[in-house]
Amino acid sequence: MRLPGFVLALVVIFGLQTVDRSFGPVLPLFVQQVGVDVRRIAFVAGVLFSLGAISAAIGSQWGPRLLKRYPARVVLVAGMLTAAVALTTIVAAPSLWVLGPAIVIAGTAMGAGTTTIYSIAGGLLPADAQATGFGIMTTASLMGLAVSPIVAGFIGASGLRIVFIADVVLLLVLGVLVWNRLRTKPLDPLEPLELVEP
Repeated sequence: MRLPGFVLALVVIFGLQTVDRSFGPVLPLFVQQVGVDVRRIAFVAGVLFSLGAISAAIGSQWGPRLLKRYPARVVLVAGMLTAAVALTTIVAAPSLWVLGPAIVIAGTAMGAGTTTIYSIAGGLLPADAQATGFGIMTTASLMGLAVSPIVAGFIGASGLRIVFIADVVLLLVLGVLVWNRLRTKPLDPLEPLELVEP
């Protein structure tokens, strides 16, 4: 935990997982709100969940390719901003035809961002702390998964769109933190990762 930048990486992992799982409690209700027939809500919500998961998996495969061309900080912040813009469109123009593509774009962006932050955090760990470090990162991820539905359900009681607005705000805050506090070189297997926190 004393490694420079590691706590920041844990915060980002937690935040990305929190955003990723925040749709769970509100998506079926939001699908109904945008006009989907009651008999099709479960099916449509299930399809949207699956699209989000598949796109995140695709994004996680794009992450390593992007890291070969761009600095990790750029890939991470670009992913957060892309996801934030996608979620903003859901708030601005709530419809099923906006919701589907927005979830796909956000999922892809956050998948790439998650791979990137794990790569950054893994690069910070000394060889004798790999297992412990990845265990702590997994704990941060699972905590995000656990906390997110509760918080989203609480916020969603005041309005379903507020959940998406909160996600956008969280992504922007994380993006600012990463941009201001994270300094990395492109990940090169022959060159150690450099991270400096001012």
